[in-house]
Amino acid sequence: MHIKSMVRKQFTCSLRIFRSLCMLLCLLAAMPALAQLLDPSFDPLPAQPAPTLTLSEAEALVAVGQYQELLEQFRAVTDGTVAGTVAAAPELIQLYADVLHLTGRLSEAERLYSELPDYLPARYGLSWLTWNRGDTQTAQTSLTALLDDASKRSTLNAIEWTALGNAARLLGAHDPQWFTVAVDYYEAALTQDANAVPARLALGELLLEKYNNQEAQSVFQEALQRDPLNAQALLGLARSQHFDYAPEAQETVQRSLEINPNLVAARVFLAQLYLESEQYDSAINEANQALRINPLSLPALSLRAAAYFLSDEEARFEADVQAVLAHNPRYAELYNTLAEIAARNRLYQEAAGFARQAIELDPLSWRGHGLLGLNQLRLGQIEQGIASLERAFEGDPYNVWIKNTLDLTDSFADYQLTADGPFIFMLHRDESALLLP
Repeated sequence: MHIKSMVRKQFTCSLRIFRSLCMLLCLLAAMPALAQLLDPSFDPLPAQPAPTLTLSEAEALVAVGQYQELLEQFRAVTDGTVAGTVAAAPELIQLYADVLHLTGRLSEAERLYSELPDYLPARYGLSWLTWNRGDTQTAQTSLTALLDDASKRSTLNAIEWTALGNAARLLGAHDPQWFTVAVDYYEAALTQDANAVPARLALGELLLEKYNNQEAQSVFQEALQRDPLNAQALLGLARSQHFDYAPEAQETVQRSLEINPNLVAARVFLAQLYLESEQYDSAINEANQALRINPLSLPALSLRAAAYFLSDEEARFEADVQAVLAHNPRYAELYNTLAEIAARNRLYQEAAGFARQAIELDPLSWRGHGLLGLNQLRLGQIEQGIASLERAFEGDPYNVWIKNTLDLTDSFADYQLTADGPFIFMLHRDESALLLP
């Protein structure tokens, strides 16, 4: 029994030693993990892959108007600045800044554009912001410097050529010789990349602006052949159809908004169509939707002001006028828009007055001079009207509408004016005796 007892005790002791050794080994093995747990910087959760955002993903979001989603995703991969990520391509940063611009976050957009001093599209974006605040002199200086710097580069891609075209087009607002340069730059972009839809759209918009609708419509259709779901291309086509008084213009712009419901320019154009058909409430609603997307959209504010003017809502009209001028005290397009809408409603006296106000804001508003001249002719102020049209054509000889009207006035020598009560008749000399009472 004594021997058994000794063996039992030895076994128990050995077992305890074994257990102690096992615990010691486990403790030693756990030391690195324990050290991590005691480290205040240790994160016990498994590392998550860093968020990413590619240029194609960002462009897809912009195409359907998911602006807020893009802003959130971009901020997730950067701290909102160029310095926030080395991997962020300038094209992606530019797109982010453009969306900030589109949604009225102008200070943020300006800061981001400024952080890309060597990227031509960003320099154009910065100049456009300056121009749209009314500081056209500073903007012109920066735009000409941009074009001069670009001329020293050996190679340019389609995106850069398009930015140069936009810069030249903006300069053309005061010096029309730049319009032909803009066309050359857009064509250079398309030579570089036939699928450069932004260049094609910009070219179409310029052609339509200069009343060359036949070519403009072809350009928009070519863009849609390459990108059938491009909301901006559909908007361009809708404007072209409207130029030809085609009734399908409204359907086309609504298709554009089905693809991108946040396309501010499409909302403004639809508001214009409603206004022209005297659906004032619908026009105001569309302008309001545009302003919810971009509270600083001057075209939307101008269009809504026109709707309030036609609705005799004077206080709201004045509020929108002041809102526009507070942001850009030289925004002649406010009064040009009012003049055009007034003339469409046969309010020629008011239209002429608005056109004069446009010229007062910007003496180089050739559109303002043209609108003044057209409405002076409608009011029977023939000599003054011709003088205004000649001033408009001198400033912008590429405006086909003004040229054709001036050609018409050349035949006025064959007409005579006859007053009859409140009416003034302008009739051809060979027909006046027959037609007058």
